[in-house]
Amino acid sequence: MPPGYVYARDGKIVKDPDRRVAEAMELVFRKFREIGSVRQTLLWFRGSGVELPVNKSVGGKMRIVWRAPTLCFVRSVLGNAFYAGASLWGRRTVGQEDGETASRRGV
Repeated sequence: MPPGYVYARDGKIVKDPDRRVAEAMELVFRKFREIGSVRQTLLWFRGSGVELPVNKSVGGKMRIVWRAPTLCFVRSVLGNAFYAGASLWGRRTVGQEDGETASRRGV
């Protein structure tokens, strides 16, 4: 699970209720839109002393730890399809007619 998302008690994936985590992840995308470069976004975070949440296994459980971002981390966040909602892909039912795929029905 990428930082900023957690499993709810019912097993569904939801945004992390920790406001600090959610705001930090939103800041990555906001700064990238503003600056337009992954490297310059990283340099802004480093220059501003802003740490980002990272998932780390602690005692067999995943925990959030705060670290200075790396270029690899910023790039992986910005390129992760999960943040674009791709985790919901395929949840619509598709009807079949004569072995051909028909229009999507329902959600």
